[in-house]
Amino acid sequence: MSLTIADKYYLKAVDGYPYELKEVIEYLSYALSYDDAHAPANCLMGKLYMLQLKDYELAEHYLNQAIITNLSYPDSYKYLALLKVWTNDIDAAFKIISYAMKIKGMDRSTMLWVKANALECRMDFQEAKKVLEEAKLICIQNEVIKDFDQMIKRINGKIKAREKAVKKKKKVVNPPI
Repeated sequence: MSLTIADKYYLKAVDGYPYELKEVIEYLSYALSYDDAHAPANCLMGKLYMLQLKDYELAEHYLNQAIITNLSYPDSYKYLALLKVWTNDIDAAFKIISYAMKIKGMDRSTMLWVKANALECRMDFQEAKKVLEEAKLICIQNEVIKDFDQMIKRINGKIKAREKAVKKKKKVVNPPI
């Protein structure tokens, strides 16, 4: 099996990402002009629009294209679910995560991290911590586990802040007579 022209341009784009964005966009455009169903190129274009250009509508378009053209390309689900969290479409994020967890080759700890982010956005802090603990158990990268620990610390801080706010609110609601 040899590389297609689209593969070659995609690899050039990956090599330049995220430092040479002008060239990356050019290479991805070439890759997609040769094969508009090239899932990795669509995914990287979606990632670029999402993370660098903050154009979430176009990012969603490219990520959906990547999924449509290759249902088993794992990175597309990761970024689309995260995009849904960022745009506060949490229910859609959960659906994507649920489906993605069944895909062969999916980095399950990363998908659990996205799920924990979604739960945190819903202010379901206890469940987010449980999900992160599960992610830590299946993760095989020490640096990522440290990131999970940092996220747990952040969530614990939010739990304490919420408890303080509730106590303070009770004092104001029921002033002594």
